[in-house]
Amino acid sequence: MWKPLSAALALLAVGWDIALANPVLIEGERLTQSQCASCHGPQGQSGTDKFPRLAGQNAQYLIKQMKDFASGQRDSPVMKTQANRLTDSQMRAVAFYYEKQSAGHTPSEDALLSGVGRYVFERGNAFNALPACLSCHGTDARGTKTLPRLAGQHPGYIVAQMRGFAERQRVNDASVMGLIANNMNELELQAVATYLGQLK
Repeated sequence: MWKPLSAALALLAVGWDIALANPVLIEGERLTQSQCASCHGPQGQSGTDKFPRLAGQNAQYLIKQMKDFASGQRDSPVMKTQANRLTDSQMRAVAFYYEKQSAGHTPSEDALLSGVGRYVFERGNAFNALPACLSCHGTDARGTKTLPRLAGQHPGYIVAQMRGFAERQRVNDASVMGLIANNMNELELQAVATYLGQLK
């Protein structure tokens, strides 16, 4: 006899969460449209691999990256300026808004290359001490609160970031990724990026 009451309470909790979230989403949408859309697209679906897709990205990860840009720990003059225009609460609103958007993907017609990428992502490469990517980023490549979602990201952007890690041009989050990037050959890099890009 408690089931109806439990169901009602559950619905009330969901409704309350939505009510609390809406102002944050509204503020996040306002900020992204005015400050971010020209590069990252209206809903975080950037049209070029020069800029990452942010739709569906983990909010806590986005907040960390914005703070790293603001402090200069992650180098980008444009993003440093943009991030420093935001308060902590505004960063949270932007990140929460992007997290709630539908993630995109980049279909691949090269099944063989994608297959190599899947192998490396899931198993790594024991012959050059390359660990499996899923050990950190998860079997579905959605990451965690502190690690980025890679599923559906622009392949070209993934390649550029990995090269940045390997060449020490990107120094934030580089303690592990720098070592991994240095161990990847060009085939592995292109294959993994292709595989990740097509994931929905």
